[in-house]
Amino acid sequence: MQVIQTKTETEQCLRAFNHEASSALPLPTIEEAPPDAALALKFAQAADNLRWLNEHAAELEIFTRHRGKHLAVAGGELFIADSASEALRLARERHSQDCPHLRYIPQEKVSRVYAN
Repeated sequence: MQVIQTKTETEQCLRAFNHEASSALPLPTIEEAPPDAALALKFAQAADNLRWLNEHAAELEIFTRHRGKHLAVAGGELFIADSASEALRLARERHSQDCPHLRYIPQEKVSRVYAN
C-alpha cells in the first residue's frame, strides 16, 4: 500500500511528531561536579607524553623511521610495535601507572588540511 502525502501534510506530521517527542522527554540537567584528582592526573600524564613526543620526534626521526607502525610514549620512553595493543602493552609493562600517548604512523606520508 502506497500513501502519498503533500508537502504540507508531511510538514504537519513532522511538526506533530517533534512536538510529541520533545514534550515527552524530560529536560536534561547539567551539574558541575568537583574535579576528579585521578582523572586530572591521567590528563596531565597524557599531555606530558604528547609533549615528549613533539619535542623528540625530529631528533629520533620517528615519523620517517617507523612508517606503518604504532607507537606509544610513556614515562619519557618510546615503544614501537606492529599493533596498537602491542605498543600499549609494552608501555604499560614499563610504566604501569602512566597514561601513554598512542599514535599510528601511516605507511605513506599524506598531506592533511586542517580547517576551523
